[in-house]
Amino acid sequence: MRLTGTASAIAVALGLASATAVAQDTSASMCGSVLAPSGQGAANTRVIIEHVPSGSRLETTTDASGAFIASGLRVGGPYRVTLDSDVYRDATYTEVFLSLGDTYRLNAQLEAANVERISATGSAVNYAQLNSGSSSSFGEEQIQSLPTYGHDLKEIVRLNPLAATIGEGDELVVAGNNPKYNSITVDGIGQNDDFGLNGNGYPTQRSPISIDAIEQITVDVVPFN
Repeated sequence: MRLTGTASAIAVALGLASATAVAQDTSASMCGSVLAPSGQGAANTRVIIEHVPSGSRLETTTDASGAFIASGLRVGGPYRVTLDSDVYRDATYTEVFLSLGDTYRLNAQLEAANVERISATGSAVNYAQLNSGSSSSFGEEQIQSLPTYGHDLKEIVRLNPLAATIGEGDELVVAGNNPKYNSITVDGIGQNDDFGLNGNGYPTQRSPISIDAIEQITVDVVPFN
């Protein structure tokens, strides 16, 4: 999850075994394919990815097959993605939102530059978010609208079908496994009870961050290894 007003992101990984390796994601990525009207790859097309709220931009270029990839993108959005071609008609896609640790896929086919567009409704893009495993992602609107009594991030995390809190709600378990297998990261920095002194799994007596400051929470259930 991201913290509003900062560059921080928190990811909660729920482990199923002590030998599990946990990836600490702090950003999102985007990939896709840009085709010419003939169906061939539109090589050397500029892909301009703009984070609208901040105005930050990332530019990349499609390869010979029309494919592109961009990583290290800010979580959230909206983004404006512009396909800038010297040969074909440019295309722009708006209201694109990225999730923590996910790869957003955008596939598009450009039109010939001499084609007059009479009307345009909807979008020609076919995109999907790629995610595997029993993962959950909660955006800022969901987080703020969900009722909580302790402002603890575990109240959101337990909405994952495999996650639950036990006892008085201090311990977070997944699929009945030991809470010590869980990993919480903020900008890739662990926020775990490394010394085993707290029953809540945090390095402090309370949640290290208030959910009021969170923009996104991502819960990844790491496969058994």
